[in-house]
Amino acid sequence: MRLLVTLALFVLPGLPASAQRAVVPLDGEWRIADSISGAAPPRAYPHTAPVPGLANLAQPPFADVDKFDSY
Repeated sequence: MRLLVTLALFVLPGLPASAQRAVVPLDGEWRIADSISGAAPPRAYPHTAPVPGLANLAQPPFADVDKFDSY
């Protein structure tokens, strides 16, 4: 029990500093591409879209971006 208390006194003060996380903002303008399959990445990314945002805000616009099949 004494060993556990001793370890806690040395370990716990260091936890708040090491438990902090880094925040990386991803906002901005992203280059995106349309793809049929997720197996291979697109070769080019000709469209740009604001982030946060949706694909229907891309310039130049995607053809049929809001048309989809549903069950």
